[in-house]
Amino acid sequence: MNYIERVFEKSRVFLPVIHFKNSEEFFRSVDVAINAGADGLFFIKQGGISMIGLDEHIEKVQSKYPEIWKGVNYLCDNARALSRLHNQSKLIISGLWCDDGMIIDNEDIPLEADLFSDKMKEGRKNGKWNGLYFGGVAFKYQKPVKNIDFVARVAKEYIDVVTTSGDGTGKAAKPDKVITFRKAIGDHALALASGVTCTNVKNYLPYVNAFLVATGIENDFGVLNEEKTNKLSKLIHGYK
Repeated sequence: MNYIERVFEKSRVFLPVIHFKNSEEFFRSVDVAINAGADGLFFIKQGGISMIGLDEHIEKVQSKYPEIWKGVNYLCDNARALSRLHNQSKLIISGLWCDDGMIIDNEDIPLEADLFSDKMKEGRKNGKWNGLYFGGVAFKYQKPVKNIDFVARVAKEYIDVVTTSGDGTGKAAKPDKVITFRKAIGDHALALASGVTCTNVKNYLPYVNAFLVATGIENDFGVLNEEKTNKLSKLIHGYK
């Protein structure tokens, strides 16, 4: 049983990513996602919002939807992001997504990833934060990876949910890439974080555990489309 299955008690989850356009659209998009049956939400520091501002918005979501799983991507270095979670006064964040999982071609023991993993374990041991770590591997806008099979095999030793993407925001990952990841990591949790739409999700459903989706269900940056969100949710949850 992988980390997604342990936490969500299902093998595939839909985690809409909420961009910040303005406060009104932020909270409207949260409502759209939850009403569509999202298994959780990811909040990301984009659209000009500060870390403090993002945390304040997440706290308001917590007040309205205390039971929904919540993750964050602060778009900063991994150590700083983890430190922020370790110091949160209310443990309302259950997932940390970092674009760079620090897994390097041809390094069996990637030093930075190893050190970060130790910080994660220490924090869990001390009761500071015990959420899921989504780490980017062969991820958009990061250092290119030549040997996907190799980095995927290494990544599963350091990352709770190995997370990959297409070449850019809104760009779909090649199905062969996703299949390579699945074969390399076995039953370990795999997430996909770009370019998923109602049209192409069928290409990934047999292989992916967590779908982190924004562009494919938005009308505009930070504005979720209710129809697309509902449809994608049904496609993911209806897959057998």
